[in-house]
Amino acid sequence: MTTSMLRPPDSRPDETLTSHRRPRNLAAAVARFSARHRATAIIGWLLFVVAATALSAVIGTVGAEDSDYGNGESKRAEQIIDAAGFPERAGEMVIVQSSTLTADSAEFQNVVRETASAVEATGQVENINTDAVSEDGHSALVTFDMKGDPETAVDRVDPVLDAVAGVQGKHSDLVVAQTGEVSIDKAIESQVSGALGTLSMLSLPVTLGILLVAFGALLAAVIPLGLAITAFLASLGLLAASSRFFPADDTVTHLMLLMGLAVGVDYCIFYIRREREERANGASPEQALATAAATSGRSILISAFTVIIAMAGMFLTQDVTFISLAVGTILVVAVAALGSLTVLPAVLSKLGDKVDLGRIPGLYQRKSNGGFWRFVLRVVLRRPGVSAALAAAALVALALPALGMRPASDGIEGVKHDEAAIQTYDRVQAAFPAAPTPPPS
Repeated sequence: MTTSMLRPPDSRPDETLTSHRRPRNLAAAVARFSARHRATAIIGWLLFVVAATALSAVIGTVGAEDSDYGNGESKRAEQIIDAAGFPERAGEMVIVQSSTLTADSAEFQNVVRETASAVEATGQVENINTDAVSEDGHSALVTFDMKGDPETAVDRVDPVLDAVAGVQGKHSDLVVAQTGEVSIDKAIESQVSGALGTLSMLSLPVTLGILLVAFGALLAAVIPLGLAITAFLASLGLLAASSRFFPADDTVTHLMLLMGLAVGVDYCIFYIRREREERANGASPEQALATAAATSGRSILISAFTVIIAMAGMFLTQDVTFISLAVGTILVVAVAALGSLTVLPAVLSKLGDKVDLGRIPGLYQRKSNGGFWRFVLRVVLRRPGVSAALAAAALVALALPALGMRPASDGIEGVKHDEAAIQTYDRVQAAFPAAPTPPPS
């Protein structure tokens, strides 16, 4: 296979496709360049990914702070308070509770003092207070503040949680449990991040399985996955830079991975399947790649711009969460499209028909006859009115569950109450209904 992959087989060395056969659009032009300069395109892409990943590691990503969230007057008030320089504190509390003992008993008071001493010994707390007692006398609170920056308190709360757990272990006949702004944040972060992390990890093998079924060949399935992962890594570096202007929400990286897999894989499927079909129809490797670049490549470009424009509308919300998700999606889609239009043609030009290495018996088909969809199309065209009515009914049926959707915050009301800190929060609320409990965040 020659380095000039997009040259017709009978053309002279200095010729490319003739004016009436050579596709004239941006995607085709970029593909021609990448195919002619394979080493430049492939090495350039790898260097871009490495540089962007290194950028993320060096400068870090600026996360959204509490004052960045919200909208309207409440956000403005929060920003005024933040700018005024009032001292911020991350309040925590430990409830000591017994169904039999009361707060005036010696044993109960000893446990309260032991709890206060244990949390103080960690060196992470200040402003300890043990005066709060419930109306029925069976519960008491040990309140305190975490030292240092409240924004990073979640990273330093573990020794305090361990100290409280140690006291609980010595007094199994009482409840000694911690809750508060920091421990609740940690519990919510653990629950949300755990669920999103599991989803992200499951998406990789599931995506690979789908690709194996779609292509019926191992190498053809690995290429889209490789492009999607490298596009995701590169976009993380760009996110680190953009976070200086648009602070990043905690969940944006999970969304970027899923979006990167979705669009990266889709774009590769467009390209590879079209190139395969052209080869099956008798086109030369050069002609097949040229046709794929002009058609599927153009579709990729249009699709990417459509997604980017649509996501840009989220900037109108002026909400840090939606803006962060929009920025992350725009970056990963743009990078995935860039890779699909540059490095993908170079890789396919280098591999040629070897892209089908590792064929899976029973799944591999160079050209699909589209039998099922041909049948569907014949039915639809024969009865267009009935087909439109059935399609509309199906869409309405699928949309009906949305009527039962209810908005929920990303705080304590919007998560399951199966974390210890959240269950303790409920316990404190029940024992001290008028007490100033920590606002869920």
